[in-house]
Amino acid sequence: GIAYILEHMNIPMENAYVFGDSNNDLPMLSYVPNSVAMGNASPASLFDQVSFVTKRASEDGIAYALEQLGFFES
Repeated sequence: GIAYILEHMNIPMENAYVFGDSNNDLPMLSYVPNSVAMGNASPASLFDQVSFVTKRASEDGIAYALEQLGFFES
């Protein structure tokens, strides 16, 4: 699915980012180099599989990650 969307939208893989919080997200997190685990991810071993770990979802983890990754400033 990710490959199809990236090709359809003409987005290079290096410009794609994915967010996940559980083992069911592992295929997606492993496929895209810019992968982000939420701070509340379970199991914690997921943190070793991603390029960035952000705050918990309840702590605005997506916004925090986007800021840290240079998409915008707070």
